[in-house]
Amino acid sequence: EAEFASLWTSAKDAAAASPEHQLALARLASQWNLLEEAEPLWKEVAQRSTARREALDALYKIYRASNDLPNLRLTAQRLHDTSPEEAGLTANAARFALLLDRNTAEGRALAQRAYKKAPNDPSVAVTYAFSLYGSGRTAEGLEVLQKLSPEQLHDPHGAVYAALLFDDENQIDAANQYLAIARAGPLFPEEKQLLQEITARRQSVAPSPNEPSPSPSPR
Repeated sequence: EAEFASLWTSAKDAAAASPEHQLALARLASQWNLLEEAEPLWKEVAQRSTARREALDALYKIYRASNDLPNLRLTAQRLHDTSPEEAGLTANAARFALLLDRNTAEGRALAQRAYKKAPNDPSVAVTYAFSLYGSGRTAEGLEVLQKLSPEQLHDPHGAVYAALLFDDENQIDAANQYLAIARAGPLFPEEKQLLQEITARRQSVAPSPNEPSPSPSPR
């Protein structure tokens, strides 16, 4: 490990004088899955416009792999800033703002903007529906989701949001269907928290096992 650290430091110092060499070293670190070494290199590369998009994409993957949600949100926002016309990037920035409760007003505006551009994109539609749910407009959010085909919501990530909205509208059968899809696939931590929100909501309305049954009405 000491030899690796010494060699890596030498390589990093040698590459620092050349943007092309620094980019090549960053790519190599990512290919070798050396995420701790790759991150600062990609941050440096991201300062240069010629390779900024590639660097931000790489940083997004690094933060997604480590579930570093604050940096993931910031990187999603920077990606949107680099290409504001890409609806998918706009939706990503909106979703993380809403999930992390950071600048939610801007997040809702971004979600709506993305939906106007690409209403048939499942990720975009799910984000907009989640935005409507967060502002107390669940019924409108369900209308957005119901415009998608059932197959488009069979992705575990999208199913989380569908389950959340259907459950909020007390459409339990539909909610349970999407819960099963979500739980069968890999989920991100913030999506698991949304499933916990469903569980907590159901427990709050379920009668206590120690609660006496109501007495029959007298005839």
